[in-house]
Amino acid sequence: MCGKSSPIRKSKTSVNQGRRFLGCGDFEEGKKQCNYLYWIDPPHTEKEFEAKIKVLLGENGGLQLKC
Repeated sequence: MCGKSSPIRKSKTSVNQGRRFLGCGDFEEGKKQCNYLYWIDPPHTEKEFEAKIKVLLGENGGLQLKC
């Protein structure tokens, strides 16, 4: 590790949305960093992930698939 402080951050990715993690103090897009990452929150369960997808897509799923 690089020795910089590791602030608590929240993930913004769709798979890990809202999960807290510790990351390198230089953890910013396009910035050189040491790649230190430690998840504080456990991974989302499949049930939690499905519930979040429903919220994001709306009550009816928001998708209309046709064949």
